[in-house]
Amino acid sequence: MPTWEEEKERFFKRLATRKNPKTIRNYRKHLKKFEEWWRREKGPLLPEPSEVDPDTFADFVIWLRQDYQPNYTNKIVSNVVRFLSFARNPYVFELREMIPSREIKPREYYTYRELQNLLYLFDERRGFRDFMLKVMVWCHALTGLRHFEVTNLVWEQINLHEGIITLKGKMGKWRKVYIPVQLRDFLRKYKEVWEAYMNWVRAMGFKPTNRLFFRIGKNGAPAEASDRYFYNVVSLRAKGVVMHFNWKKFRSTWAKALHDAKTPSEAAAILLGHSDIRTLIEYYHEYEVHDVSPYAEKTIKKIRKRWEREVEDR
Repeated sequence: MPTWEEEKERFFKRLATRKNPKTIRNYRKHLKKFEEWWRREKGPLLPEPSEVDPDTFADFVIWLRQDYQPNYTNKIVSNVVRFLSFARNPYVFELREMIPSREIKPREYYTYRELQNLLYLFDERRGFRDFMLKVMVWCHALTGLRHFEVTNLVWEQINLHEGIITLKGKMGKWRKVYIPVQLRDFLRKYKEVWEAYMNWVRAMGFKPTNRLFFRIGKNGAPAEASDRYFYNVVSLRAKGVVMHFNWKKFRSTWAKALHDAKTPSEAAAILLGHSDIRTLIEYYHEYEVHDVSPYAEKTIKKIRKRWEREVEDR
């Protein structure tokens, strides 16, 4: 029978034909969690994939649930099960039954004051790095793009003359995103500064990049940046102006702003990149708790009137 490592090598080779590098990294990280648990509990030798039985797998899932939130546990367990399914584990049907359910949490939004503070969190006059991070925040706030769509942007996707971003979204679907005029003008200024920076990079003998957003190495050269890097840099600066920073809140806030502006559902679906109108309706027409507060106050008034009337009757 093939060993764990042999099957893993085959698994990642197949993934490389259809998944992006970030997804493959996540699979590696999640399989590593299982390997870490196995070596701690069972010994240094990893099992053959077919040897992972339901009782053993249940112990692994229980171990994960002690330290990780349900949604992250769901991702880890799901990806390990996909690997075991690929490796023809005979118990895979039972293993799928152990994938923890995801939690559906209430959506969070930035207040308009918080959003304004975030838009001016970075100052382009403080140097190229601040300029780059400011443009990143603006792209999130003024387009509703998903975080991975923003961080992977390259200039070839951006048509400033037409005001359009062409990108590959979820499930490999290509779509066009409108660039508001204010952001378009800001991107033009950023492109001028970006090109000057890349000219310096070439002059120094470093390898340039076509990405809009990247990490700047100690020597000044562009370097690949993880999602965690961008989150740490922005959230550290954001601590003084917002209670809790989260990239996803930009998209939720954009959807809420479209709703507040009474944007037709069909137009909102295009702006948010929802190909299925049912997804848009679920996401877009959700009442926020403050939207329903007048009904609560009205109900309380009725209760008080009835209570006062009963007191008078006594």
